[in-house]
Amino acid sequence: MSSPNQSTLDQLRKRKMPAIRLPNLGSDLALRQMPEYALIVPPPRRTSNSVLAVMVAILLMIAVSRIVRLPTLNLEKDEVWSTWITLGTLQQTIDWTGYDWPPGHFILLQGWHTLTGISPFALRISTVLTMLIAASLMFVVARRLFGTPAAIIATLAFSGLGYSLFISTLIRGYMLVLTLFLLSMWLTMRYFERPSWWRGVWLGLSFTSMFYIHTTAVFGMGMLVLFSLIMYRDVGRWFRLWIIPGVIVAALCGPYLLWKLDVLRVKTEIVEKYFPYIPTETKLINHYLDYLGQEPALWGALFLIAGALLLDRWRMQRRTLVLIIWLLVPLALYPFINGIDAFNVRHLVWVMLGIAFWIGWGLALLPRPALIAAGLVLALVSCDRMPLERYETIPRLPFVNSFETLRKELRNGDVILMDLICANCTPIDAEEWDYFTRAYFPNGLTFITADQLKQNPPKQYQRVWYVATRGKETPDLLQTLENTRALSKTFGEDAFLFRMYEAPPDAKGIAFENGMRLRGVELLNDAKLPLVWREGDTLYLRLWWSADTQLTADYSEGTYFWDREKGVQAQTDSAPLILNGPQETSKWQVGKVYIEERTLKLPYPLTTGDYDIMLSVYQWWDNTRISAPGVTNDTLLKLGSIYVKAW
Repeated sequence: MSSPNQSTLDQLRKRKMPAIRLPNLGSDLALRQMPEYALIVPPPRRTSNSVLAVMVAILLMIAVSRIVRLPTLNLEKDEVWSTWITLGTLQQTIDWTGYDWPPGHFILLQGWHTLTGISPFALRISTVLTMLIAASLMFVVARRLFGTPAAIIATLAFSGLGYSLFISTLIRGYMLVLTLFLLSMWLTMRYFERPSWWRGVWLGLSFTSMFYIHTTAVFGMGMLVLFSLIMYRDVGRWFRLWIIPGVIVAALCGPYLLWKLDVLRVKTEIVEKYFPYIPTETKLINHYLDYLGQEPALWGALFLIAGALLLDRWRMQRRTLVLIIWLLVPLALYPFINGIDAFNVRHLVWVMLGIAFWIGWGLALLPRPALIAAGLVLALVSCDRMPLERYETIPRLPFVNSFETLRKELRNGDVILMDLICANCTPIDAEEWDYFTRAYFPNGLTFITADQLKQNPPKQYQRVWYVATRGKETPDLLQTLENTRALSKTFGEDAFLFRMYEAPPDAKGIAFENGMRLRGVELLNDAKLPLVWREGDTLYLRLWWSADTQLTADYSEGTYFWDREKGVQAQTDSAPLILNGPQETSKWQVGKVYIEERTLKLPYPLTTGDYDIMLSVYQWWDNTRISAPGVTNDTLLKLGSIYVKAW
């Protein structure tokens, strides 16, 4: 467009659009410098209540769709590393930052966990909140370019793209880079539409912030420079306006960049690792598919529908040209950066915004009912599964799930025995153990070695949490545990399995005449030993058994709630409810420790007083009870007493 006609000027006056204030330029020339979208999509002077309500609903949907995943979402190794290096002082965080990252994100992460703690959930909330800021900026930028309906659809598309789901729950700097890119884009439009010294400074500082989060943000900076050239056309003016931001970026980023280059001269292994990088597959198509995530067919259909709607009203506008170039940037960069491991969605994450802009702009041309339906579909996609296997080469170990369970099950005196050194095991780094121990057990855990286990009697380490890969255990170590302890609990995944081996509380035990030996009893109720019980409560008992000789028959047990005056008030009878072996006693191995768990429900009503818990071992075929030292005249063995308080 050369210059607006009189009717266009009249329309602008009626809309009372603010004049573009350019120094030493007439109003007609200033108007010609406006980007064409300002003539087509004038910025609204205020946001209507209905639009505000829709955006609040979208932001709530984004937050909920991310937060519900967090409690069971495990951390990848890079997330652990990103957090682990921030557990020192500010200077140590800067010193420990990896050579491929600037320190900006890690400094902010340290400040965040200083306020909230270092649990995985709290750390990920910072990324979710950053995503909400990015979504808000996405709406503001898209509305300025394409109008309000397109901005709403573009924001929903941005929220639902697979890679957006991934990085918005990741404790890494990629979401922050994307947010700063959107901020820089908004500042670029404001600066070029109404230049001022301060707006140039803010744009330069925004660019600098992007660089200090990740150096590959330079690709995004280049896209914004190209965006401003295409949208605002006047090369001379364009060059002059970029002087202020350019000087700020050069002054603030140049020294750090020179220092990084100096580090690479010393850290030659870094250079050998990343330069050159040999790709293992053709990555161009996969690069675009990575942005889409779990539903490429759906996104492809939406993209094509949007393109068809735009083609139906085709005009070669500057914003059309910008979007086409935006989407083709990976194709242009592929020959140059594929060999240095920079051709990755992590480093070109802003390309994803172009997909959302395109879909939003095109679908906004749909009739209102179809537009609402498209918005609902995009909202549902935001709740889709994250294809972690697409973005990660090393599977996430279930540290979060396992340590949540361990925190509930751990008792004083428990020890951890790790057996994870094997050729084909999933690698577990030392900093992973260090971080998760700090996050879930601030007072620390007690770790023992295989030699300590073998050199000390079972009573020294009664409860041992054995951590190993199923099928990759050290044979003699596993055999030692199984010969001296009983397996009572298992959780985790095969690659990272927690098993609790417990030694019996009573090393000697009580021998029954049939060859069974009771090795102790435990109360498993809350607080382990309640001092007082209520009417109708349930007792959870754990009994420990072994066999002195090979049993030739299958025996049964009875546990009884015993009133000292009235006798049995409640009872349970069954074969031994063994957790780690057969219930048939004839199949027990001599010397092996077995555990069983039984419940006994107290009667209602009761009177206040002391009651006994009794045990019998008997022959189920004739109800003959087996004697043992300490049994009563009824051949019952007292396990303990409880006090019941009744009304």
